[in-house]
Amino acid sequence: MPKYSPDLNLVEGLWKWLKSDVVHNLFCKKFYHIRINVATFMKRVNARPMEAIDRLCVRM
Repeated sequence: MPKYSPDLNLVEGLWKWLKSDVVHNLFCKKFYHIRINVATFMKRVNARPMEAIDRLCVRM
């Protein structure tokens, strides 16, 4: 694997998905609102693992 290969690193895809769903174009006055949104996102991902697999895994 190359030194830096975000296309091959599934965590990079998860971060991108989290940022687009949770914090993109959003203003929160309090930090804990972001934490609540991130926790909700993670619960959704954990509740539907096939959605995460379909979204993050590259089909070959």
